[in-house]
Amino acid sequence: MPHHGSRTSSSPPLLRRVAAQAALASVARYSAWKLPAQSVITRYLENDYSWYDTATEGQISVEFSKDNWRVLSLRRQIMPRWYHQWFGVTRYSS
Repeated sequence: MPHHGSRTSSSPPLLRRVAAQAALASVARYSAWKLPAQSVITRYLENDYSWYDTATEGQISVEFSKDNWRVLSLRRQIMPRWYHQWFGVTRYSS
């Protein structure tokens, strides 16, 4: 994910040429610049990428095995615990 998901960071031709399966963005939860741009998230999703960003997922890890790989998210791992639901997960402050 180029430049934290800024609006000009990834064009549709680039996304088609790379033809990846997942996009990983390192972004702050309450970013003053409101990155990643919603139009960029939409662009990736429209090009069949799975979207992951640290603002909503927390820590992101990628696990590789001989025949496969998978993306792991700390927040998805802990959210099933009832007490974590109290804190909510919002991308930007109001």
